[in-house]
Amino acid sequence: PEVLSHYAGMEISRFFYGGFQMKGHPVHFHTDAAMKKASGIEIGRIIEPLTAKIFKPISSGAGPIENETWKMVKKEMLTTVHARFQFKNANYKVSAMQPYFDHCGKYYTLYSKQFNQSRNLACIFTVSDSVVPSYLSLVEAFTKGADFIPPFPDINTIQKDHLELYLKKMGPFSDFMHDFPIGEEEKKGVKNEFKVRGPFGPGLRVEHNQKGVIAGFACGTGVVLFLDLAMYLLRMNVYKVGKEKGKNYKLFANENFDRLTDPSFKLVLFSAFKTKDHVLGKMLFELLHDVSEKFKFNNFEYHLRISDKPGDPKWDEAYIKKHLPLDTKKIIVYGPLGAEEEIKGTLKKSGFCLLYTSDAADERSSVDLG
Repeated sequence: PEVLSHYAGMEISRFFYGGFQMKGHPVHFHTDAAMKKASGIEIGRIIEPLTAKIFKPISSGAGPIENETWKMVKKEMLTTVHARFQFKNANYKVSAMQPYFDHCGKYYTLYSKQFNQSRNLACIFTVSDSVVPSYLSLVEAFTKGADFIPPFPDINTIQKDHLELYLKKMGPFSDFMHDFPIGEEEKKGVKNEFKVRGPFGPGLRVEHNQKGVIAGFACGTGVVLFLDLAMYLLRMNVYKVGKEKGKNYKLFANENFDRLTDPSFKLVLFSAFKTKDHVLGKMLFELLHDVSEKFKFNNFEYHLRISDKPGDPKWDEAYIKKHLPLDTKKIIVYGPLGAEEEIKGTLKKSGFCLLYTSDAADERSSVDLG
């Protein structure tokens, strides 16, 4: 009764995956019981159409994607608490080009046979370790004042044979993932066997011909769900710079920049982290902000707040009214429950009502998407 009375009216996936933590109880104390109950009454599943575009079978032995076993092949610490994990499957490859725009803001469910639990994790397609050096060349070129940059790699080659998922270290499941002994599984008696399902969630819901201002408020790891969209804007802006300067060469192979071309479109991103050591995406977001401003595209704006930094402005009514136009078309919020509710309350007081939040959640007491 206590659980039902607390969760009545909330998103069902957050109930299952522990997106809302009850005070006085550990994270996910209800999750396993809820999933077991749901499995007992399940009559079928709705398959996300994007799945067929993202996962491509490469062997005759490929079965349904939800039945395939994936192995963790690499993990990389991005900050003191955030890591990026790579998973491979011998029967499938991962395509990035076709679905990534529609995929922005969606998430995947990762199930560990060893840990016998599932969590929802963020997935980014166009920012991986194989392509970061190319984005770094953008940083270097524009830092030096250059108008042009070296050609960018073919988007089709990004994450061709693996899936990348992001997770913050905060609790038993994430501890298990962060400490996973890749290459020593047999010695440590650990099963390197995972199931992957998805994508799920509403995503960012940004239309291909979107007009007007879209605002994003992201606390913690939720900011990575804006990276695919932001990096599309970065590549499009750099491509336009070359075109306007009379350099009609292909910076980005096999990519048509025919989306988000309306001059009224703009993404205003508000990102907050507890400490500077936890910040994700700062370099890339600042690069896009600078390019948008320098070449007067006016399609991106970036505001970063560090909670423990003295003097950093709070997202109060005055701050929001100063940086966000009242005719904003859409507002997207990712973050801990307390932060989400506070942001929503401040937005309403500031005169904004066009708001929706993600139903994604991973293992956290504060819902931190990643």
